[in-house]
Amino acid sequence: MPPRFASLLAKPLRDLLDDDPAALRRLASLGLGVWGRDTDAPRLVRHLGALFHGGAITEAHAAQFQNTYRAAWAACAGLGAEAEPFPPNTRGYLVVNVGGSSTALPLEPDGGDQETPEVVVASREDEQSLLRLMADFGWRVLEVDAHPETVTAILRRRLGDRVSRASGIAPVVLLDGHEFDPTAAAGARPIVGVLPWLPLFVATLLEHQRSQFSRLGQRAFDETLDALRRVRIAFAGTVEVRLGEETRRLPDRLHEVLPVPHAEHPTLIVEGAEPDLDCDKLEAMAEPLAYLIGRRDYARTLRWAAERTRRIVVPVAQLSDDDVAEICDVTAADIRTMARRIQSPLQPVLHRLYPVLTHYLDEAAAPFDPDSPSVESEQDARDRLAALADRLGHEPNQLFVAALDAPTLAVLQQQLKIPVRELNATLSGMGGRYPLIDYSMQYAEDFADYVRAQRDWLLDRLRWHRWDRFSASEPQPDWPQLRRVELLAPDPRWGTTVDGLSADLMAAQVEEQLEARLGGRPPTSGPSLPRRNDCARANAELVDTAAGRLAKLVRAWLERHGRPIPRRGPMRRRRVPRCARRSTRPARSTSPC
Repeated sequence: MPPRFASLLAKPLRDLLDDDPAALRRLASLGLGVWGRDTDAPRLVRHLGALFHGGAITEAHAAQFQNTYRAAWAACAGLGAEAEPFPPNTRGYLVVNVGGSSTALPLEPDGGDQETPEVVVASREDEQSLLRLMADFGWRVLEVDAHPETVTAILRRRLGDRVSRASGIAPVVLLDGHEFDPTAAAGARPIVGVLPWLPLFVATLLEHQRSQFSRLGQRAFDETLDALRRVRIAFAGTVEVRLGEETRRLPDRLHEVLPVPHAEHPTLIVEGAEPDLDCDKLEAMAEPLAYLIGRRDYARTLRWAAERTRRIVVPVAQLSDDDVAEICDVTAADIRTMARRIQSPLQPVLHRLYPVLTHYLDEAAAPFDPDSPSVESEQDARDRLAALADRLGHEPNQLFVAALDAPTLAVLQQQLKIPVRELNATLSGMGGRYPLIDYSMQYAEDFADYVRAQRDWLLDRLRWHRWDRFSASEPQPDWPQLRRVELLAPDPRWGTTVDGLSADLMAAQVEEQLEARLGGRPPTSGPSLPRRNDCARANAELVDTAAGRLAKLVRAWLERHGRPIPRRGPMRRRRVPRCARRSTRPARSTSPC
């Protein structure tokens, strides 16, 4: 039954037709639009737009109208891109969202003087932060529930390239005037490094502040904490957003906090300095953080808990486990239980951290042994590192954050700039628990790239080395193998002892291997050499010319020694008798190649 505000027929008449399908079919065949019939969906979209433009929709029915309008568009798009809710020679009205309010956008007939409006088609699957930004910028947005690509194609038939999909729009974030790139942001840090208590805080809320009818499974629980550890935070004096050709400061509703979704590096952008991080800013971060960790349903809970941090007098970066218990309205025993429960995700961090600590501390690193750790939480690990600060080669907090952020021990070794030879010496003394860090595969690729770049120069040096033998037409059966410079290889010891391949190191390795091949170092200069392509062509012509004479000599030798002469058959390589080779003078080559 259609909503009362948009009745197409008087209700008594509609009641009669509902009981008489034959009459309804006859009226439909005469052009009557039937609500809920997919084939009439394009007409319904046009009809609803005209109703809205005419002021027939009151404020009380706005939400109901939006649901109906989206359902009509879904049915229309279900017919395919050929559906035509706005025929070219008719005036229509497209209901779009502009700055949070619905507006009827007039679509003039073809040939009208009105400029074609720009429209963005969005769906509920698109980034919500982007949709809110488009609302802040006053963009015209058509929100649909299904088939957004098809809706875009339908509208483009009428509006051309003035219609775009929200998924194809990428806002540009400017921090102090510079574009922010989540993958290369040097100033971004893991948020758990700035707020070490945050994993325990979020885990406690997930477990204890939920509906009695809902239960978060262990997998979802772990995935949420993993997502939290990937979130980074960046501070800037000025944060701006560029959307299209327009650049604006952050809207007031964001309270100086902007979430930047990213598959690997989701980031919270905070306008201000890290020392200014207080309860107000923490409350503003709550909802964006819930969005970044994939728990929008906990946005209100996180905001409630963040507001309760005002009860604590210590700086927000220094909250203790007891403070978290008070904020989350749980007991100290609950906090201890939760700390033990989330300790397991600490094990991979300790696995990366322990060899580094053993390198610096030797036996004093035992509490961090991932197989039998005595640390109980991230905060405990940070506190213990702080107590050992004078023996570490790095600032304790930075060391722990690096271990959190690094995916492997090799990456951690690079970030901390520990010589790989020294760290491998430590690993070799750990009873085989850790394999040596080995960059052999990477170095093999780097060395091969270097040799490829030097190939022409190396071949010229080899040609100069053998120039006298080529000039004397002396056979050189080893030349095809000798000229294969791609067989030059890096020192296998480099992978576990060298931190990076310099050009000088690779050049020295090339010289050493060439000298081993040739019995001496090849010259670096010599007579002018023809191009190798020209040499190959000339040599091929000489071989073709000599082939007929060579065949006659081989045949004569076979007849003289009573050997059978092979019949002509499919082309295949045959071994030339040694005596024939001795009696045959090789064709003179113009140059080695």
